[in-house]
Order: sequence, then structure tokens, then C-alpha cells
Amino acid sequence: MASLFRMKMLYDNVPGSFATINEVVQRPHAYRPEICYTAYHQLYAIREESREKIRSYASFKILPSPEFSNHIEICDLALSLLMCTIAVGYKPSTLDAVRCAWERMASFAPLASDVALIMNMPEDVVAELITTPLETEVWLEAARQSPDFLHKVEPSL
Repeated sequence: MASLFRMKMLYDNVPGSFATINEVVQRPHAYRPEICYTAYHQLYAIREESREKIRSYASFKILPSPEFSNHIEICDLALSLLMCTIAVGYKPSTLDAVRCAWERMASFAPLASDVALIMNMPEDVVAELITTPLETEVWLEAARQSPDFLHKVEPSL
């Protein structure tokens, strides 16, 4: 599900590097541990800021609809999965757990109705999540993808 969202933040540069967060997610082993650590904490700050915003809404007794609450939870989990994926670059011992998490996530591919729910959200909310509108089939295909480094490359004969 993490791949489902074309989040603008994935194309932000990691401070101290020319790499984007997306590039580090795709191949965390290709980057120095310091860059992976910085990218991880960049996503961590975004996740904590989002959680704080949700808590502030609740303090004013503003509760989102059940559908939007589900969407918030999915986004939080997606950020957490991306963070764990990046962490492989500075803590290689987590590779097996991350691979298992992506395999489990891929087994829960979204339905077309899930995509429709996202696309029917208010435009200002969707604009923060995706850079360009995508067709339903493109969203579904993106949701089935995992980072490049998790794919086993067969040696050529």
C-alpha cells in the first residue's frame, strides 16, 4: 500500500545528499549509512508532525469520518514501512524483517473501491498526497510494487 501513494515527500532531497527519499527507499544499500539515517529521520519528523496534527484535531473535538480515519492509519503505516525500509541502509540486520513486511503488504493489494475513495477526497487533501492524478489501474499496479533491492536478481548464464 505504501507504493500506492505518490507522495510529494518521496521526491524531496535528503539533506547532505543529491539523493531523493524515493531513491534511498529503492536501494538503501547503495547509500552511506549517514544518508539513510538522515532520510529515516526526515520521514520520522513528517510522521510525528502528522500525528501531532491529528492529536490537535482531537483536542478540539474534531473527529474525522471513519473512512478518513482509515486513510490516516494507512498513511501512517505506509510512512512506517518506508522508514523501516530505509533503515536497512544503516542497520542491515533488519533486511529479513523488511522483506517480510513488504511481502505481507503486497498480499493486501487495494481494491478499485479503495482507489476511488482516495480520488474522491477533497482536492486540497489529495494534492498533498499525489503529484499528478493517476488512473485506477496505474494506482493498483503501483500498490503491487516493492523497492528494487528486495527483488532477487537471477545470475545470467
